[in-house]
Amino acid sequence: MLSATALRGRWKEYFEDLLNPTNTPSSEEVGPGDLGIGSHISGAEVAEVYSGVLERRVRRIVEPRIQEEQCGFRPGCGTEDQLYTLSGVFQGAWEFAQPVHMCFVDLEKAFDRVPRGVLWGVLREYGVSGPLIRAVRSLYDRCQSLVRIAGTAGMKISTSKSEAMVLNRKSVKCLHRVKEEILPQVEEFNYLGVLFTSEGRMEREIDRRI
Repeated sequence: MLSATALRGRWKEYFEDLLNPTNTPSSEEVGPGDLGIGSHISGAEVAEVYSGVLERRVRRIVEPRIQEEQCGFRPGCGTEDQLYTLSGVFQGAWEFAQPVHMCFVDLEKAFDRVPRGVLWGVLREYGVSGPLIRAVRSLYDRCQSLVRIAGTAGMKISTSKSEAMVLNRKSVKCLHRVKEEILPQVEEFNYLGVLFTSEGRMEREIDRRI
């Protein structure tokens, strides 16, 4: 019997050899479509199955702890939930004459770029066990990827597209800042295809759709 550490090491070696083959036979040596030959199964296909198994195991643990406000990439949720929430905030705030300050932030070149060191810590806080975290980390071992746009990499806030808006019965100045730059204040904003205005009314959105 192998210890748990030795077993994990064997699996790691197996997947590394599978994802980085060094002795792939030529097409003349094997017939096309022969799934009995391991070389016909790409490393990407194996990684997709493996990552899918890990994703389902992690989801079962973290799903009950994710706040209801987070509706992106969750089963049974979508952008309509965000629209419903914002519409409800607008209606309630306008009815009780309460101001609402909003900041619509546009992230440039995010591409799901997550600091991996932070990711492992978050998984631990959500109750994911050490062995499962190590399995997820194995997907990133010796893996490097980078998306470049216009010669730059990473994630930043686009201040040219981010805007601020205030829902208030009176004219109010809004000074939301990104570092030293004040975001422009607007009277209306098209959020996920729906027009919201600083007046808190939906007449303009209705007229726009007619």
